[in-house]
Amino acid sequence: MPDRTFSLAAPLAAVTAALALAAGGPAAAAVTSLTFTTPGAPEPQVYIAGYQVGTTALDAGLHSTFAVSLVGVSNNGYQWNFGYTLSNTSTEASRLSTIGWDVGPDLVGASGLSGAFGQYAEDGQLASLGTFEFCLKDTGGASCSGGGSGGVASGQVGTGAFSLNFESAITTYVTVQTPVYNKKGKLIRTDTSTQPVVTAVAAPTSVTFSNFGVHYQSLAGGFSTVGVPGDIPLPPPPPPPLPPVGALGGTVDGALEGSLGAVPEPAAWTLMILGFGAVGAMLRRRQGVAAG
Repeated sequence: MPDRTFSLAAPLAAVTAALALAAGGPAAAAVTSLTFTTPGAPEPQVYIAGYQVGTTALDAGLHSTFAVSLVGVSNNGYQWNFGYTLSNTSTEASRLSTIGWDVGPDLVGASGLSGAFGQYAEDGQLASLGTFEFCLKDTGGASCSGGGSGGVASGQVGTGAFSLNFESAITTYVTVQTPVYNKKGKLIRTDTSTQPVVTAVAAPTSVTFSNFGVHYQSLAGGFSTVGVPGDIPLPPPPPPPLPPVGALGGTVDGALEGSLGAVPEPAAWTLMILGFGAVGAMLRRRQGVAAG
């Protein structure tokens, strides 16, 4: 069946609100960006929540985690080398075929891809989510959207590595006008040309990944959908089991007492005693009337 993709136009604020409702309460702030400065420094995981096709409603069965680490810096600081772990924790059958994000500063390319994703794209469209500056994926082409048979399936973990190369120089062009004179020194014309100007760019001291998005494929019926950063709502824990009969005092009354609540306050005891006294007085009065 052909792979179909649906539009998702909600902003991230609406997405976060949908997650909060699905979780039954306000959601904590989702990790939406990672900033790398020091090799080996731990980075928080990015949680990716999946959404039902054509809606902004959370699909509780689609979720993943993406962890990236800076392994080292080479090429005089212009090549940054990363390792990653992508876990498709979905309980619904799916295949995560693409993960993309924006990168700062500007890229000039990538290299050294290995592991779960062997292809990448720059400035490509990721289905239903728009353009991403960089993406890892399971198939070739300029688009960030997947389409092959690779990626990370539900319940699987994919690991790998990639390197990002950054600009060391920027070339701009300026227009230069050169006067041309004859032998007598008279101006006869002005030639116009375009000349390159190369400006060195300092190696980056930090690299930021932001605006994450993924492409889930191979859902039931051949459908596909997308995911963006968000808190993954977990189901509430099951209620504790009731204590067995006799466990809290050897009698049914003891078990009920333990399961129904705490011992009444002194004021409550006073009201109960007064109530019992009133009931006893009424019964004695009725017995006296009956005997007379």
